[in-house]
Amino acid sequence: MNENIKSADYTVKRMLALSAPRATIALGGIFSAFSTVLPVALLNVGMNPVLVEKAFMVAYIIALPILVSAVYRIYRLAGVVAELCRLPRPDATSFIIGVFPLGYVVPLYYVLQMFSRCERMRGKINVTPMDIVLNMITFGLHSAMYAMMFNKIYDIVLESLGEPY
Repeated sequence: MNENIKSADYTVKRMLALSAPRATIALGGIFSAFSTVLPVALLNVGMNPVLVEKAFMVAYIIALPILVSAVYRIYRLAGVVAELCRLPRPDATSFIIGVFPLGYVVPLYYVLQMFSRCERMRGKINVTPMDIVLNMITFGLHSAMYAMMFNKIYDIVLESLGEPY
């Protein structure tokens, strides 16, 4: 019986390690930041607001498939985290906001919150809603940095779970 539990834990840890959409998370953060920071930069250099609005729409439309893919991958990762930490399955509606302007950090924050509720991670990961507020203050520029930090925190989580994975 104990061996079956260890085998199941190994399988879940392996799923967690392999399901990490590292490049997708980083690209989602970069494209999210680009589509929201570009209009602010253009306004600061004195461009016509009508043209800035059009530039935003073009940048957002270009970024949308990448954002949708990244948020979907983060949602799948959240499902694995829920299984690993024995938490309720995540609600998909909580991830939809990630594809909207300034919203990309919300699904990342959600997964980090799940990790912080995991027994082995308790006290090691502390995330606050201030991360989302910072993203709004910086007009989305924070989302690229937050995506990179998410990948670093993910490494810490995998190390804390122990070998093998």
